[in-house]
Amino acid sequence: MEKKSLSYYLHESPLAKGKFLARTVLNSIYSDEKLIDEMIRNNPGRKTNDIKEFFKEMVKAAEDLMSEGNGISIPNFLKISPSVKGSFDSDNDFFVPSKNWVDINCTVSSAFISDFQKKITLEKTDKLNNFPLISSVCDTKTKESVIQHNYPNLIRGNYLLVAGYEIEGLTIISKADNTKSVTVKNDKELHVVHLKTKEMMFNFKKSFKAPEWLEEGSGILIKLTYLPQDMDANTESKDMNVSCKPFETKWSCIE
Repeated sequence: MEKKSLSYYLHESPLAKGKFLARTVLNSIYSDEKLIDEMIRNNPGRKTNDIKEFFKEMVKAAEDLMSEGNGISIPNFLKISPSVKGSFDSDNDFFVPSKNWVDINCTVSSAFISDFQKKITLEKTDKLNNFPLISSVCDTKTKESVIQHNYPNLIRGNYLLVAGYEIEGLTIISKADNTKSVTVKNDKELHVVHLKTKEMMFNFKKSFKAPEWLEEGSGILIKLTYLPQDMDANTESKDMNVSCKPFETKWSCIE
């Protein structure tokens, strides 16, 4: 397997005139399945289902421990802990949900960072176009130009992996009546199997219920929407999102 470099480009700092900051360009974003594949490649004796069960148990244990006010430290990897965020007007104030929220702090081990830095190579590149463009859509079962409800789908195009942004969701618009639309949220109802600069594979989770107007064979327009990766709970998303030009295809839900 060819070893890839981490690409970066420079942009002018908004806080210091004449200074530049680096932005990294990821080669792809790995899903849990791809991470498991990599773990098994390194250790063929591992079983996929065993690793999946371990991940589920680890996530649940972490949630349980942190919900009781505990932090978790994994040597040579990371430390996570719950924290209270937001502002208070005086030391007599109490937590108010409209101004405050509970978040999680994550600190990566310096030993892990040091080992990572020894392995990685860098390559300077030009700033990306940063405007995603869909060129084709097909499902993985029939290979037809449809968005399939029951099987994984492939979206191909340019700049699908947008520097500094992550997938917010997939918006489906009725071609017959563009006032009818539904946005399928990433992680909640949409599962991104893999995301690369020129390709995205995804499927709909069982939690997604198609609206009545989304019938078999109906014409639709789809577009991917993105949000900045570093947005926090109090950041306004208005005018900060990126979306691609709508692409025409069909909806399919045949078993």
